Amino acid sequence: MLRACVIDFQGNWDDHLPLVELAYNSSHHSSFGMAPFEALYGRRCMSLVNWFEVGDIALIGPESVYEAIEKVRLIRERLRMAQSRQKSYFDVRRRDLEFEVNDWVYLKILPMKGVMRFGKKGKLSPQVLWRNHQVENATWEAEADMKSGYPNLFPSTPIQA
Repeated sequence: MLRACVIDFQGNWDDHLPLVELAYNSSHHSSFGMAPFEALYGRRCMSLVNWFEVGDIALIGPESVYEAIEKVRLIRERLRMAQSRQKSYFDVRRRDLEFEVNDWVYLKILPMKGVMRFGKKGKLSPQVLWRNHQVENATWEAEADMKSGYPNLFPSTPIQA
């Protein structure tokens, strides 16, 4: 929503951010079927024009009310454009598929991404430095693999210090 209004604001966010918030909170959201204001307070949000009754002392002039209404209209228009753009991106790849009972379909199964690891790997595993090798050539191997492959390196009783 803010991205749609960046060009018009030209760095003057302090004046326009409350209006963007008002437009966002009072516009209809299709995800939950109502405006956030309506969902929170149980009634529709009153527009800026309805804030003052006839005869009340207006703290702001009519030109600022009309300016605010115009900004809200512009923000709502930008929101609609952004929403329709996102919808068009989604609709390009969407297809309605209908199947009948006993229809044959092809199921594409992709291989798993990543590596399945069993046991500890990484910095908590013991690092093994073989004789006559540099430190850079050290390997990470699980302790159980080392004990099964080289039982002579591991005493049967733990060494007492």
